[in-house]
Amino acid sequence: MLALFVGSIFHAIALPQTVTKARRSVARICQDVESIRNLNFLTNITVLAQSEDAFRAYVNDAIDRQFEGHSPEDYVHGLVRLGLFPKTVDLKQTYTQLLEGQAAAHYDPTPGAKAYYILATNATDEVLDLISSHELCHALQDQHFDLYGLIEGDVEYL
Repeated sequence: MLALFVGSIFHAIALPQTVTKARRSVARICQDVESIRNLNFLTNITVLAQSEDAFRAYVNDAIDRQFEGHSPEDYVHGLVRLGLFPKTVDLKQTYTQLLEGQAAAHYDPTPGAKAYYILATNATDEVLDLISSHELCHALQDQHFDLYGLIEGDVEYL
């Protein structure tokens, strides 16, 4: 019980420190991303912390939007019938667990959000810069090519 409590305190302290470190390097990394991509940022990027619960809710919402009006089970059943999946799986649970176990950060192109969210608390400065450059590239793409519109258009196409 004590270990869980101490771990929770560490997570609560470490995440804001990680966000502070990322915010310090964003301007420099944005310049590098602009140079490499030959595009300029149109607005500043907001860098925020995101809890595991908030990330899980974000993923669940994205999955629900993708399958709106359709059952994920029907999709999985089709993949099994095509031989792409060996057996039926709970797609939503499996996908959520996969992302939760591997995501260190993400850029949310949703209108009204448009922010770079950090989930990782134990990243070194070098790894945090690498993560930031990747997510800031998504932000730059979004500012020029409307990622949300492309994603939602792809979902509507299905």
